Amino acid sequence: MEQNNNTKDRQAISTFYDGFKKQQAATGVNLRHFIVFNECMRAGLKKDHKVLEIGCGIGTFTGLLARFIKGGNIVATDISSESIELAGKILKASPKVKLVVSDMTDFSSEKKFDFVVMVDVLEHIPFEQYDQLFSTIQANTHENSILAINIPHPDMIRFLKKNHPEKLQIIDNSVDMDFLSTHIYKNGFTLTGYKPYSIHNDGNDYVFMTFEKHDKYKAFQDISKFNIRLRKLIFRIKYVTSLIFAK
Repeated sequence: MEQNNNTKDRQAISTFYDGFKKQQAATGVNLRHFIVFNECMRAGLKKDHKVLEIGCGIGTFTGLLARFIKGGNIVATDISSESIELAGKILKASPKVKLVVSDMTDFSSEKKFDFVVMVDVLEHIPFEQYDQLFSTIQANTHENSILAINIPHPDMIRFLKKNHPEKLQIIDNSVDMDFLSTHIYKNGFTLTGYKPYSIHNDGNDYVFMTFEKHDKYKAFQDISKFNIRLRKLIFRIKYVTSLIFAK
């Protein structure tokens, strides 16, 4: 587990991202945003969902969500007040998007969210704040909610720290799964998907993860025998195909 030697206070982090907004604006929507959105849809994002986006920055990913969400709405938060102000201008005061300045320590919502997403945000949050963050998410979601998190691959962060520290932000932690899962699980969520993928390198430089509530699995229901037989047939065909065509 890695962590910054000196945990930056909230004001220092906020100030850093006040300045970082220009770089975000220059970059705009990139391949990573489209990949994450596609994975969110695969994870169960629906057009009528009530969505919470944590760490929205200037609203780059929020804009993709806003064009997709039709019957639902979006609450997008960020620690930087200047980023939120710019996001409001970029999104042109969309009636389906509510922008909130928050570091999630005092966040609450009257209605529970169906889908919570964090796009390259978790690695910038001090480790000692994880329990409070996931406790807040747990309190603002229901038993069928989905939590989606995209982060740089922890090995990529370690590589940058060693070889290109100038490319790192004010806090850039390597978030290893064994450490993360402990904090996630004790705050009510279970890992349901872990997908490393590559954008800029020949190795995996990002990871997309999904989590669901423990409560969802309180009562298991049997799958019909027909569906079990159908699945068996499909995988048997795949097995036979592999015997014929696999090198």
